Amino acid sequence: MVFGAYRYQLVEVQRLQLRREPRRQAGVPDFRDLEHAFFLERHPEGSVRRHIRVHRWRGVQREQSLEAAEQVRGRDRRLLLPPGRRASAGERRERRTDLRKILERHREEGGFTLAELLVVIVLMALFLTAVGGMLTSGAKGSSSNYALVKLQERGNEVISVITRQLREAVAISPQSTGSSVAFMYLVAEGAQGSAEKVAAYDVAEGYLRKMAEGGTGMVNWIDGCEALEFTYWVYDTDAFQLRQWDPGVAGDHLNVKRIDVRITLSAASLGGSSLTRTFTGSATLRNDLQDLL
Repeated sequence: MVFGAYRYQLVEVQRLQLRREPRRQAGVPDFRDLEHAFFLERHPEGSVRRHIRVHRWRGVQREQSLEAAEQVRGRDRRLLLPPGRRASAGERRERRTDLRKILERHREEGGFTLAELLVVIVLMALFLTAVGGMLTSGAKGSSSNYALVKLQERGNEVISVITRQLREAVAISPQSTGSSVAFMYLVAEGAQGSAEKVAAYDVAEGYLRKMAEGGTGMVNWIDGCEALEFTYWVYDTDAFQLRQWDPGVAGDHLNVKRIDVRITLSAASLGGSSLTRTFTGSATLRNDLQDLL
């Protein structure tokens, strides 16, 4: 149907922009904005066929968009009224009902409330804390494994070197404290009673020390050494068995046949935790030149 005799206008769909801008900034819903939204929902932009020219009304420029009369169907005609005619009570009541629905929909799509935002923040904090804890635990575990492997390598190296040198020693110069040892070797075959100290080990200030080249003193070798202990066993020719070395027996050190080594090493891992391992070894003197002493 065509309403050619009337000039159609959209009733209170678009209001003055300057007058309602403060209400928008204050967050107050505008009844006419919602009515405009309702109209655009019923008449999408693609179906609008003509636009009324821009004109001035009460000193403010605005543009009205109307759909062609033949596109108006059913109760949507109430949005297009001829000049001077007001909407009936039923139309206004129905319009208010529709606008309430639009208002409720706008409220539902208004975003997060403060309570919802706080819940999201708490959940994100818990999630990040859990992830951080897992990463920290993984890093500590990896660091501990690496420190343990390096500690095992150092302990095996120390035991291997010391026991190998013990087996080749001609004589041992044990200490009463049991925390140091000196290895004696013959200077030359046939030089009976002549021996020279060529190797020694002890512990000082957390370091396992060994004798420097040329016998000029002791140098640090392995750090993290907490304890070094030697146990000396002497072969008793009367009882034909091994007995522990007695410092009070003269010449007992010349009869030492077996030495037990016990060393304790420690290493630090990530997080400040300390790893401690004890390594043991045993060596029997088997140098053929021992009889020359």
